[in-house]
Amino acid sequence: MLVLCIRVLILLSIISVNGSLYPVESDSQTSISSEPEQDVTAIITERDEMFMLATLAYAFNIVKSYPKPGYTIAALIAWDVEDVAHTPEFVMERNRNFEMQGEIFHAEINTLRKAILKKQDFSVAPSVNPKDLYLDYTYRLANTTLYTSLEPCPMCAMTLLVARVPRVIYFMEDPGIRDSKTHELIIPLPTQAYRRKVSTSLSKLPLARAVQDDMSSYAAQHHDGPSIKRLSNGQEIIRVLDYIDDHATDIFGTAYKQLFTYSVQHQENRQLLDHLKKAIGNKY
Repeated sequence: MLVLCIRVLILLSIISVNGSLYPVESDSQTSISSEPEQDVTAIITERDEMFMLATLAYAFNIVKSYPKPGYTIAALIAWDVEDVAHTPEFVMERNRNFEMQGEIFHAEINTLRKAILKKQDFSVAPSVNPKDLYLDYTYRLANTTLYTSLEPCPMCAMTLLVARVPRVIYFMEDPGIRDSKTHELIIPLPTQAYRRKVSTSLSKLPLARAVQDDMSSYAAQHHDGPSIKRLSNGQEIIRVLDYIDDHATDIFGTAYKQLFTYSVQHQENRQLLDHLKKAIGNKY
C-alpha cells in the first residue's frame, strides 16, 4: 500500500510540472530558451544600426553648416548597448583638426575625451584609496561601443585600446591605410595590448556595403589622378578626404533621411530613437 501511494505521488508531481504524463522533449526546451537570446541579438543589431545612422547624420549636419576639411568625420560612444533592459547613454563628437590647427584632434579622440568628461566624478572623498579610484575611473569606458564614420587610424586604434573601449564599429574602411584593390591593411592596427582587447568591425548597414563598392569604383576611375597615391611596393591607396569630400552630401544625407524615417522593430529601442533624433535635430 505504501509503495502504491508513493507511485501516485510521483505521477501527480509529473502532471503538475508538465501538464501531462509525457516528459517534455529536450528539443522543445532548447528552442524555448534560445528565443530570448535571439531577441537580445536582434535588439542589439537594431541599436547598432541606429547609432551608426546617428553618427552619419551628425556628420551631415556638420558638412551642411561647416564644409571645412575633416569636418565630415564623426564618432559616437554609447554605454551598455548590450543591456537591452535600459536605454543607452551616448555622446557625439567630430574631427577638429582644421579649427585646432593640428593633426591629433581626430573624431574618435575627441569623442573619447567627451565621454570621459561626462563620467568624471570630483565628489570622491580625499581619503579614498588611490588604487580604488584608479580602478573606478579606468573602467568607465569598459562597457562602451564606439561608432565612427571612418575606420580608426593607428593613433585612434591604440588610444581606444588603452581607454579600454572593447567594441568599435566603423562605417567605411580607411582607404589611406588599405590597398585600394585588395582592401588589405597596409598598416596593421593594434587589437590588444596591456592585457586589453578591442574588437573592430565594419558596419552591417546596407549603405556601408554600397559605399565600399563605390569606393572601389572611385579608385578605378581615378587611377591616374591625384586622389590615388602609389607606394614604393606597388600598392595604391585613396586619399581619403578627397573621396569623402566628393561624396559627403550624398552618403551622409542618405543616412540622415534613413534615421528620421527609421522604423523601430523592438519596443526596447523606441526611446533610444527619440533621443537620437532629438540630439541630431530635424533641420533638413
